[in-house]
Amino acid sequence: KSLRLQGDKMVYEPPKDLPISDDANDLVVQLLPKDAKELQEMRSVGGSMDDLIWYLARYKGLKHHETEWIQRNGICLENFAPGKSTIHQAGNGGIAQLHITKGDIVVPVPLLQVMDKEALAIYESTDKGEKEWKEIGKQLLLNYCWGHSESRLLLCPQTNAVLLNHCSERTKECGSEGPNAEIRWASDWHTSTKSWLEMSLDQMAKETTGGLAFDIVALRDIKPSEEIFIDYGTEWERAWKDHVDSWKPAQSEAHVKDSWISAKEANDNREETLKKFTTNNLREVSSNHTYLFTGCHYWVDKQDEHEFYNQKNKNWTNFSD
Repeated sequence: KSLRLQGDKMVYEPPKDLPISDDANDLVVQLLPKDAKELQEMRSVGGSMDDLIWYLARYKGLKHHETEWIQRNGICLENFAPGKSTIHQAGNGGIAQLHITKGDIVVPVPLLQVMDKEALAIYESTDKGEKEWKEIGKQLLLNYCWGHSESRLLLCPQTNAVLLNHCSERTKECGSEGPNAEIRWASDWHTSTKSWLEMSLDQMAKETTGGLAFDIVALRDIKPSEEIFIDYGTEWERAWKDHVDSWKPAQSEAHVKDSWISAKEANDNREETLKKFTTNNLREVSSNHTYLFTGCHYWVDKQDEHEFYNQKNKNWTNFSD
């Protein structure tokens, strides 16, 4: 038994040979406490699930490797960092921090597979009621995913590859040489890509592990401070040109005194921006701005579990602002 009575307390005492089934996941087994001392450590980090997850992520699970092993087997994620793009009005791009040799992996790109791109559509109800919906746009995530017009599958990068801007030999936005990197299917570091490339979409949808991945590979030597570009393809180029040709900033209305600014500019100058939303009334929010809206960030911490927040007050509706 793993519990025994010591004085007036029950003490956890793991058996020498834990009864673990042959098909148990090795990573899950590694999360189990090895002895009573380690169990006490886990319990001492805090009472919430978030505290336990933090402990397991930091101290348990995957084996920690020495620096030399990482240098031999790892792939660097720090080859580039966000910085102002050299392309006009492109915002940020991926700027090389280190020298990257031709043929080297600029960044590995494990992918999130969205099995049906229609999942990123945004709808609103029509005047006929909530039984009828019309599509009014797409979620922003779509801008950062790769896909094909004849497939419903989307491949969304899970590394800083999303920073890399477009350039092609056709349009040469980045200079006469064209892009300095390209997308390829992942090499041997990603063990499931090869088998997933043989699957149908229906087969992929049934999988619970693995997935697809890309490599971003340098087409020539890339120097530090040089921006890294990849070719998004001709279909993207056409769509972007149509967008630029047809896009117009929102027309200012009487209650919007300033001309159009981007969300980034609004956040950078948030003190002035928020004045347009402030009503000085806790029960009223200015929501009629032409093109800006606010959102709240909230995260749970230990203070939320304080008994004060669990008290019920039936008269809360009578509180004055």
